Amino acid sequence: MRYMARHVISRASAGTIPALLLAGGCAVVMPPRPEARVADLRFVERTADGVLYELEIEGANRSEQDLRLESVRYWLAVEGVRVFEAERAPQATFSSLGTRSFAAPIAVPAGSLPGGDDGYTLGATVSYRTPGPLAKLFYDLGLIRPRVGVRAGGELPAAPAGAP
Repeated sequence: MRYMARHVISRASAGTIPALLLAGGCAVVMPPRPEARVADLRFVERTADGVLYELEIEGANRSEQDLRLESVRYWLAVEGVRVFEAERAPQATFSSLGTRSFAAPIAVPAGSLPGGDDGYTLGATVSYRTPGPLAKLFYDLGLIRPRVGVRAGGELPAAPAGAP
């Protein structure tokens, strides 16, 4: 019985304490959210195995604090069919009051691209860390994982003339 009471109290405290800390320190923990956009989707090459594109995401940080990027989850759908998805570590930082872009590959297996007008939809979610020990604690505990999403669409970039 004593174990159950201790367990219940510790579980309640685990939810209550971060909530109270958040309420008191939200302005310190969470700087303004960065903006992100799909800057480009480029054709790289076509092989017998498939097609390689390069996605470029650009972020604008309006905060006076650097925001370290943790991961980017992204996907590509062609004519409504998801043909690629991945998660990568961008190994970049959105510098304070600046703009920064990073690239990520999109490898589409041969035969996965449907014929037709090749209209695409692309989505990405960029997760980042806010600075400070309290923000680090909340991130590590999985309580606060700030992120920004982007979405774009259009027609897939074609291979340049003379490319296989």
